[in-house]
Amino acid sequence: MKKPINNYKLPDLVLEKKLNKNKYQRHEEIFKIIQICNDIYSKTGNNLDKNVYMECMQIEFSLNGIKYETGLQIPMKYQNQPLRTNYTPDFLCYDEIPVQLFVEEELSKANISNVKNSLNLCGINTGLIINFGNQIKLEYEKFFI
Repeated sequence: MKKPINNYKLPDLVLEKKLNKNKYQRHEEIFKIIQICNDIYSKTGNNLDKNVYMECMQIEFSLNGIKYETGLQIPMKYQNQPLRTNYTPDFLCYDEIPVQLFVEEELSKANISNVKNSLNLCGINTGLIINFGNQIKLEYEKFFI
């Protein structure tokens, strides 16, 4: 399996600039990602290995002109103090939308809470969770905090 190719940290100021776009400008971008994931789900089905979905998403993102990065470590802060722990979403799309993938029967409140809280500690107010594990349909949760 391919490993993420971009294991580096962005400086806080560069990352902050990238992640502070108006939330309404992100709606179209988020829905484009969701449409792509729905397409992947309909072609592949559910419950494959997470890495399979990640590779499919990379192909579709490239075909659809979506800029993305994988393996990006986003700094976390608590009380304005940097933590040694970073948040690493599966994708950072359009330089600003963290996307976290799951392959579970159902998204749990714990999954959603974990991602929301991690984004909060990163100072990020937009995010997307995609679950390819549900047997009936693609599940997703989008955040505009």
